[in-house]
Amino acid sequence: MNNHLVLRKSRVKPVCTTLILMLLLAGLLFTAGCESEEPATPAVPTVPLTMKTIPTRHITTTIPTTIMTTEPEPIPEETPSEPVTTPEETVTISGNNHPEYIRMDASSYAVGEIVQFYLVNKGPGINGCNYTHPSWTAYHISPAGTKFIVATGDPTRAYMTNILEGEIASATGPMSLDTGRLGAGRYMIQFNCGNNMSREFVLRPRVPSVVGLS
Repeated sequence: MNNHLVLRKSRVKPVCTTLILMLLLAGLLFTAGCESEEPATPAVPTVPLTMKTIPTRHITTTIPTTIMTTEPEPIPEETPSEPVTTPEETVTISGNNHPEYIRMDASSYAVGEIVQFYLVNKGPGINGCNYTHPSWTAYHISPAGTKFIVATGDPTRAYMTNILEGEIASATGPMSLDTGRLGAGRYMIQFNCGNNMSREFVLRPRVPSVVGLS
């Protein structure tokens, strides 16, 4: 009986040793498997730091082209016109120069009337005048004193010599000026010879015609 127990003990000992070795091997294998199956931590991508891109702005500057020319610029022609004046700017310039050499039947006329006048032989003031064909000019006198020609005499026309009532000398005429196309204002008759005798007169506004009721 004792021999039998010793035999069993001897058989059990190698089995236990083998079992322990197998358990240790299994543990090692399990540990290695766990380590190999652990998921790897994903790598964090490296983002390079870059500066913000500023869009490029293009600025275009246009320089005006200057064309040089040697030709002078034309100067506009000015047409003389009668100046416009206010009553404060109105000046009184007499248009009379030896008016006694010019005989007129009035000093004021209405627009549309015929002005008649004579050149009177008063003395040396008419020296140099062609007594048969005296040259004369009619002027309009503006408020500023400027003279504008409105009519001239016919140098080819011959005038008669007359003895006027109230005159001690003879006179050439009558000469006439039609005022139908003129406006109201101051006017002057001037003879273009001798001492340039002149006489002023006034034109009043045209008198309106009155139509009678039938």
